Amino acid sequence: MMESQRLVLFVRPAREKGAFVLGLSDPEERFTVGHALYHALGEVRGGDVLSPESVEQIKEEDEVRRARKAAMRLLSYADNSRRRLFEKLRRKGISARIAERTVMDMVGEGLLSEERQLESAVLSLSEHRLFGPHRILADLCAKGYKGEDVRAAIHAAMESGDIDFNKNLARLFEKKLGENATEEEKRKLKFTYGYKR
Repeated sequence: MMESQRLVLFVRPAREKGAFVLGLSDPEERFTVGHALYHALGEVRGGDVLSPESVEQIKEEDEVRRARKAAMRLLSYADNSRRRLFEKLRRKGISARIAERTVMDMVGEGLLSEERQLESAVLSLSEHRLFGPHRILADLCAKGYKGEDVRAAIHAAMESGDIDFNKNLARLFEKKLGENATEEEKRKLKFTYGYKR
């Protein structure tokens, strides 16, 4: 057996319907593949030897499956920008090529919509945290969203009347400073909450 070839140690059904777990050469080397690839490989059994090309196909499909599972899990916990999801997948050991492909798949399937996320985040930050436009922009850009997309979401919310920064600023003064606030205190608060640069 050549060094780049792998011996199939075992094949068993995976927990995932229509998938198989292949154990190769080293007992720690386990890969999950779908029904289609398993059949394309000739329905391998324990003791079979796989070519380097077959091993690469198996590794790639396993990585694609792991990336998708990880992306679905990450998106179920919280919103992620494309950039943030890509970075999180990379930290999980997914190659840049597969991570990028997975992010694009999530976008294509409507599972990741930055426009929808930004609309919700802008409204939440303005109404619940009373942030001004500059603070919202800074916070969302820090989470991986593009500045022009954040500005567009803020503008759309203002145009539709969903956000009134003047009313929010009045609420902020009342909540944080009360009636006897000085102009200096108001100026500092406006700066801190992103109503002024």
